[in-house]
Amino acid sequence: MNGTARTSLRGRMLLLSLLSAGVALVLALAGLGAREYLASRGDLEERLAVLARIIAENGAPALAFADERAAADVLATLRSAPHVTEARLFGRDGEVFAQYRGAHAGSALGSVTARREVRLGSDRLGELVIVADLHELEARLAGYAVVALLTLVAALAASALIHAAMRGRVAHAEEALAELNRTLEEKVRSRTAELERAVSELEAFSYSVSHDLRAPARAMAGFAGILREDHGAALPPEALRALKRIEDSATHMGRLTDDLLEFSRTGRTPLTLAPVDMRALAASVAQELAGPEASPVRIGRVPPARGDAALLRQVWRNLIGNALKFSREARPPVIEIGGERRGAAVEYFVRDNGAGFDMKYAGKLFGVFERLHSPEEYEGTGVGLAIVQRIVQRHGGRVSAEGAPGQGATFRFTLPA
Repeated sequence: MNGTARTSLRGRMLLLSLLSAGVALVLALAGLGAREYLASRGDLEERLAVLARIIAENGAPALAFADERAAADVLATLRSAPHVTEARLFGRDGEVFAQYRGAHAGSALGSVTARREVRLGSDRLGELVIVADLHELEARLAGYAVVALLTLVAALAASALIHAAMRGRVAHAEEALAELNRTLEEKVRSRTAELERAVSELEAFSYSVSHDLRAPARAMAGFAGILREDHGAALPPEALRALKRIEDSATHMGRLTDDLLEFSRTGRTPLTLAPVDMRALAASVAQELAGPEASPVRIGRVPPARGDAALLRQVWRNLIGNALKFSREARPPVIEIGGERRGAAVEYFVRDNGAGFDMKYAGKLFGVFERLHSPEEYEGTGVGLAIVQRIVQRHGGRVSAEGAPGQGATFRFTLPA
């Protein structure tokens, strides 16, 4: 975010804060005014009722003797109540007998009226009506409004001063944070580059070592075989057994180096992405490994995917090859292949009814040279599933496995649809 955008954002935030404070103050003033209005009006009604009772009692004799002067004098005592704007004393006939007008003309907030019958004993002589305005309350509310306005102006001024004082500190903090972010990003880029170089060097070293070991391993196996075949008759049984062990170990080392080279290539070869007919690919691999006749492989629905066909062929080859190898003791061996779409990806599986494995060792299955069975039981180097995982991960997918000892295993992997 550039400086202009940050300044504009700060300005909007300040304006929003000031508007919020102003609205809150106005609402508080409105609430206070409403409360004051209701309280003052109720108090005025009570006082006016008491005043009407006193005037009615004092004006009763004047009405009884039709003494207008005395009635006017009684009403004139209302001058001591400045909030009274008008009072009228009505006779039996409903006509005005005497009246009083105060000094105030009224209030914008309205008025309060009190009515009282004028009686002398049980005899009804007339009615008294007194009207009072709310000019005192109006004056108090006006004062509150002035105080609120001054408070709002003071709050706005204080907010502006605080904003001006904090602006420099905020700008300095933002610059420091931006510099820290730049430093962290540079460190991340540097560490990432170092890690990429280290991984690249490690893969290059692995590839070089594996490649250089192939020729000696094959030479050892070849010469041991020649020595055993050409001079085996002259050698004692113990020497022949030793030669056989040398030949077998050298052959195993050759397979290990071949698998390591294949593992290295899967990480170095650029991906050539294109639509892949996964069912045809799996069927081709199954026919190649199990043969066309009496094959235990059953292929169901296998949706297509997008990926590198050559590398995905290696995935099918390793998974189907493992399934054939570990189910060869089953009677009869059954291997199922299928898949289904799951959102933007497709999940494939290879299931067998073979030896299976204990799920507590599932985390070791996809490691290089990790084996859950001895070489005497099942041949292999322990690299095949690591190759599967690397290829699938390069395609943006994931691999998983589930199984149980003696109940077979299911290997799953996902690919973009």
